Amino acid sequence: NGLKPNTITFTAVMNACEHTRGDKKIKTEALRISLEALSSMQKSDDAKPNYFTFRTMISVIGRLVDDAARKKHLISKIFELCCEAGYVDEVVLKNVKHFSPSLFEKLPVKYCLSGKLSDLPEEWTRHSRSKIRS
Repeated sequence: NGLKPNTITFTAVMNACEHTRGDKKIKTEALRISLEALSSMQKSDDAKPNYFTFRTMISVIGRLVDDAARKKHLISKIFELCCEAGYVDEVVLKNVKHFSPSLFEKLPVKYCLSGKLSDLPEEWTRHSRSKIRS
């Protein structure tokens, strides 16, 4: 029938995983599903991660990963992908600050002082909805 999952479909799966409750085994499975959805999106011609995908993935990791070092590592990887894709916005940054303060503190000093997206590298925010509206 030619139906394929799109960005909204994959991100909805991640969003459902983000709200998973239960023991470590259940949370680990929800994290695996989210990471697999992101991987599938990256390989897809029909679905690509967007600002909402990255916001959601950072929150998924923040809520489901208990080990601080692993959490920081995974959030760092997702943030790196977000920067490369140009989807850094205020909510992505808020989620990074909330779930990985030490990573947030490594952002460019000028941004940390001003809090303005315009003080981040242009390529990080080139597809930001906030930037499009301004």
